[in-house]
Amino acid sequence: MNRMLTLISVVHQPNQCLFQAYSREEIAVFSKRTIQLTLVLRQWVVGVAVIAALGSAFLAGSASRTPSASAAVEPSANHAPQTEKFYSCTIADVYSFKTRVHVRCTIAANGISYFVVPTADSGFAARMQALATAAYLSGKPVGIWYDDADLSGVPYGCSADNCRVLGGIGF
Repeated sequence: MNRMLTLISVVHQPNQCLFQAYSREEIAVFSKRTIQLTLVLRQWVVGVAVIAALGSAFLAGSASRTPSASAAVEPSANHAPQTEKFYSCTIADVYSFKTRVHVRCTIAANGISYFVVPTADSGFAARMQALATAAYLSGKPVGIWYDDADLSGVPYGCSADNCRVLGGIGF
């Protein structure tokens, strides 16, 4: 006996009731389309979240910046200070606290898995959080620059054993 799977939908409208039967093949097509639409919607939501995070970081950085003639220029990723180390990190967590923003990498670099930015520099902290959140949502690794000897994050809750101050972050 050949069994055929059918799905029957009932549409009830005032003064009429419609029945529609769907074959196994039609159900498979509906399921495939539903999965495709779900994936597209997920990519769109992640994209909007990344754009919103980067936009808010830009606005926070712009609002916290005060112009001055002696404003220091931050070194670019290609011109990181000699003492800083580079590490390719896949972000496991991004946390924002009152005094710091920190990220945790899935694999530790020489025992260091946490990287912190004090919120005293709100513009840099906002940019770091936006980039780290974008990397976390996309699953892409980021480049992290840090000074292994810099323990200045300890007063902000950064452990001297497994945490360092973040010098730079980027895709």
